[in-house]
Amino acid sequence: MTEPRCDPALQAPDGDAPAPGLRADPSARLTEAFRAVAARMDGLPIVNPALAVEAVGFAPWQGHWLGVMLTPWFMNLVIAPGDESAWQPLPPGARRSHAFPAGAYEFIGARDEIAGEFQMCSLFSPVLRAVLWVSGCAGSGGSECVPGGVDEVVPRPVTGKP
Repeated sequence: MTEPRCDPALQAPDGDAPAPGLRADPSARLTEAFRAVAARMDGLPIVNPALAVEAVGFAPWQGHWLGVMLTPWFMNLVIAPGDESAWQPLPPGARRSHAFPAGAYEFIGARDEIAGEFQMCSLFSPVLRAVLWVSGCAGSGGSECVPGGVDEVVPRPVTGKP
């Protein structure tokens, strides 16, 4: 089995600790929302029944929350509002690039009654093959742990470094 490693390009920088006024960690809301969707999708061919809905590694990032949503049909990088005054709304389906040390990645806007507004970037979809995920890496300082490194599942940046 490949040992998971965490990509420093996706880690919250030192000193990017929760600030006063930052909305609560969206992990519970996102998990609840996607569990409801998963119940409706049960049995569809794109669903991997070996996987469960899990919000992983959400941490403060540029005044907002950054983490990974794993579901039985996708693994997405998610940005959710932290500082409401700095949040730039993105209509559902609209696209926006966000800069990371590894380059710019395209996110699409989304909204859910339970989770509220968020933006997501597909890392891996569908996840029909087993994803070896290390639960509990959420305590690793906000890094997202993926077997073999994030380079295996993260699409190439839309701009910046190849």
